[in-house]
Amino acid sequence: MFVAVLLLGGLLAFAVTANKKETPAERIDRLGREMAADKAEAVRRAKKLGIPVRETYSDGRTIELMRFDGDRPVFYTTDQVTHPRPSAPPVEVNQTSSVKEG
Repeated sequence: MFVAVLLLGGLLAFAVTANKKETPAERIDRLGREMAADKAEAVRRAKKLGIPVRETYSDGRTIELMRFDGDRPVFYTTDQVTHPRPSAPPVEVNQTSSVKEG
């Protein structure tokens, strides 16, 4: 009987938790933890396989291993710095810290 009550109590606690809506802050926190865990696992696998974790090319682009998608490594790259969007207007900041586009 005690085991049944304990089991039922656990199921009720799970049901209450499952119905609780996640706040934006909780979601950000959860996703951050998941991303950090994915990154740590990717670094571990990369070292085992001899894959670079981070690399910078002669044109200034940097790639960084973030995770694996199955057996494929997923790298993020920074090329916006060396190849800015031509449609982005220049931004000027004056002494009062207001922003003027032009």
